[in-house]
Amino acid sequence: MNDVKEIGRLANDPELSYTPGGAAVAHFDIAVSKKTSDRNAPPNYFPVTCWNHTAEFASKHLHKGRLIAIDGHLDTNRWKDKHDQNRKDVYIVADNIEPLDSPRAGAAEPAGDYGDGGYYDGGGYEGP
Repeated sequence: MNDVKEIGRLANDPELSYTPGGAAVAHFDIAVSKKTSDRNAPPNYFPVTCWNHTAEFASKHLHKGRLIAIDGHLDTNRWKDKHDQNRKDVYIVADNIEPLDSPRAGAAEPAGDYGDGGYYDGGGYEGP
C-alpha cells in the first residue's frame, strides 16, 4: 500500500503551471517536524506535487508558512544526468490537502470555488 499522510508547514509558495494538455500542476515543499526530544532539530523537507483542482486550490489558498495536512502517495521520477549517471527523485503526490490554520494576518482568503472551510478532496490522483 502506497499511502502518505503528513502534517507540516509550507516551506515555499506553491508554483502553479499547466501541462501542454491543460492539466494544472503545482509544486511546493512541506517542512515536517521530526519525532525527537530535541526541540531545535531541523525539520525534514519533502517535495510535493498536486494536480488539477488540488493544484489550483493550493495555488489560490496556500502560502509559505501555512500549516496543512496532506493525504497522498509517493511517486518517483528517474532520469540520467549530464554524466550519464542514473538519478531518482522521490516526492509526495498530494491527492487531498486541508489547511489546519487561518491565512496569515493581512492575507485575505480569495473568493472562489473553495469557500467550504478550506478543504479540497481532489478525488484522487489525476496526473498525466
